[in-house]
Amino acid sequence: MNCSTKDQNGKQQAEISVQKVIQSELSQLKDKAKVYHKQPNSNVYFLSSVEKEMAKSKRALDELTSEYQHIEDKNVNSM
Repeated sequence: MNCSTKDQNGKQQAEISVQKVIQSELSQLKDKAKVYHKQPNSNVYFLSSVEKEMAKSKRALDELTSEYQHIEDKNVNSM
């Protein structure tokens, strides 16, 4: 495992942790709570719902976990 692979794994783990925190925070909110979603690459926020943001976070977590597992599998196979 080279240095860039370790860095990539560390970034993946950090992003996975962020998504877990987001899900934890969203799960503590009431269903009618106002939630805002930040538009990527800008400072514009849009009104959203807890359900929509939870679904986005779950999808992102699933993708990150899948990518991380793929990287781990590739590293195990290359040894």
